Order: sequence, then C-alpha cells, then structure tokens
Amino acid sequence: MHTLPDPSRRRLLALPAALLGGCALLGSGEPLRVSVVDLQSLPATGFEMRVLVHLRVQNPTNKVLPYQGVSLELDLQGMNVASGVSATGGRLPAFGEALIEVPVTIPSVALLRQVLSISGENGPRLRVSCTARGRLAGRPLDSERFESRSDVEWPPRPAPAAPGR
Repeated sequence: MHTLPDPSRRRLLALPAALLGGCALLGSGEPLRVSVVDLQSLPATGFEMRVLVHLRVQNPTNKVLPYQGVSLELDLQGMNVASGVSATGGRLPAFGEALIEVPVTIPSVALLRQVLSISGENGPRLRVSCTARGRLAGRPLDSERFESRSDVEWPPRPAPAAPGR
C-alpha cells in the first residue's frame, strides 16, 4: 500500500475543511428584506394572465451585492399562483435598497382556483395575503434567497397608459 508523505497527507485532509469554511463565508449572514410594493396588470396572452410585480429589496449587510437576475414565485391566500424571472441586473448597495420589477405568469387554472377561493368576499378589490419567494442571482455560488409575507390588493391594478395614447 502506498502512503502519501506526511505534508501532502495533511494538505489533502485539510481540503474538505477549507472548502466548508469557504462556503460559510459566502452567505451574508443576514437575509435580504423583500416586500411586494405593487402589482400591475400586463397584457394577457392566451390562457394566462401577466402581472408586473414591484419588489423593494433591502440589503441589511455591509457587503455590496451584485446581481444578474431575479426569480420569483407568488402565493396568494396560501396557493402558488404565479412565477417569473427577470434578467435585470445591478448592484444592491451595502445597507441600501432597490426597486426591482419582475413579470410573472399566472396560468388560467391557478387564476380560476384563486378566484373561486375568494369569491365569497365583498367588493371589487380585496386585500389578500401574499408570499413572495425567490432568488437574487449573482455570480455562481453567490446568490441570495428571500421569502416575504405581506398583504396586497387583488386583482392587480391596470398599468398606466403609455405616454402619447
């Protein structure tokens, strides 16, 4: 049986510990603070509804967080109804915040389930509980996951008309 020289053996045994320590340093320690601040209707296509979700993302750390995209899932009244992605990139400043827009798609089946679940409520616009889960994607191994709960108005308000119309 061939054995490694003592210094090589120590380096080889130290490798897993170094890798685990490096992974621990990647996390920022404190999670992002994310809230849904607005929902706007987008033009629908076929059997699905499109909504523009406006997120306020706060960075409670002293580390600048560059990002290259966002993925998002929305639950309304406890039911998963929408998902979307955006290739919008930027830099979230240390102890700073940004407004990020993510278009999401609501399949007709999910929309029908949601309408039926709240059909007993009164009024044209309702306050419903909303959970937003997602990921602010940075470089490989440098993404920040988030989850936020809030109340939002449903259905989404129409987007403002484009200038000149």
